[in-house]
Amino acid sequence: MCVGALLGVWDDTVCMLLLLLWWCVGLSRVAMLALLSGFVLVVVGVGVV
Repeated sequence: MCVGALLGVWDDTVCMLLLLLWWCVGLSRVAMLALLSGFVLVVVGVGVV
């Protein structure tokens, strides 16, 4: 019973950590894309000007 409860808690913790990691990776990817698109816009703007 105790082991089952511990495993359940451990399972939940691992799931939470994985979700957090996935969210952080997704966030950094979005940030990278935003930076990249901003950089491209600046380059295109400078090229046009």
